Amino acid sequence: MYDQPLFLKTLSGSFAVLPARYDLESTLTEFTENVALVLRVFRSEITMADDPCGT
Repeated sequence: MYDQPLFLKTLSGSFAVLPARYDLESTLTEFTENVALVLRVFRSEITMADDPCGT
């Protein structure tokens, strides 16, 4: 079980930088590290992909 209020706080805090200029790699690294801590898992990852159709 995880702390849902802490999880939501982590999500909202991690993406508060999105309206401003930010370094994508450091933002996503911080996000995945924080999610792993909140969910009490060893590791978390984000996979990004381009749309091959360009839509």
